[in-house]
Amino acid sequence: MDEQKLYQVALSLIPGVGNLLTKNLISYCGSAKAVFSAPKSKLSKIPGIGPKTAESIIQNRFLQQAEKELAAAEKHDAQILAYTDKEYPYRLKQVPDAPTILFYKGNSAPDSAKTVAIVGTRQATPYGKQLCEQIVAELLPYQPLIISGLAYGIDIIAHRAALRNGLPTLGVMASGLDIVYTLRRIRILRRKCLSRVGC
Repeated sequence: MDEQKLYQVALSLIPGVGNLLTKNLISYCGSAKAVFSAPKSKLSKIPGIGPKTAESIIQNRFLQQAEKELAAAEKHDAQILAYTDKEYPYRLKQVPDAPTILFYKGNSAPDSAKTVAIVGTRQATPYGKQLCEQIVAELLPYQPLIISGLAYGIDIIAHRAALRNGLPTLGVMASGLDIVYTLRRIRILRRKCLSRVGC
């Protein structure tokens, strides 16, 4: 088990410690592991950390939960990227409150020189579906990575259109590894794109 990943995931599980505060903690302490070994007096001096949060950190009770998260990722054949990893998507890293932990599954880390995100309504009209397919087809000469949300409607149309046109596609899910939205659709899509990015 990757020790640094364990501590990075544990940090993401602490109530009240969001993405910005996680980055702040690592910046002040030097690493995610160092955050958990820092004395309460040092943690309390870090902007945004109150006594309650400092107490939660030094109790280390989130490490066991983080171990379960890592085990779940392994079970689902998912990879974990921390924002400190060199493979973390460069453009996403430029967003101040970008997620500090990404879980991904597929044959490549979720980064690409050219990307196009396509999202839309779940109640897509025939015209909307046709337009989405046309947009993706016209992007073919540029060979972008098509990103969408694996939801019903426009999202799934975008993924399917990407696959039909031989473009890589990446499905971004807001839920955790234990909650797979539109499972039936994902299974159908996955059968068609086992060799594609993000499937």
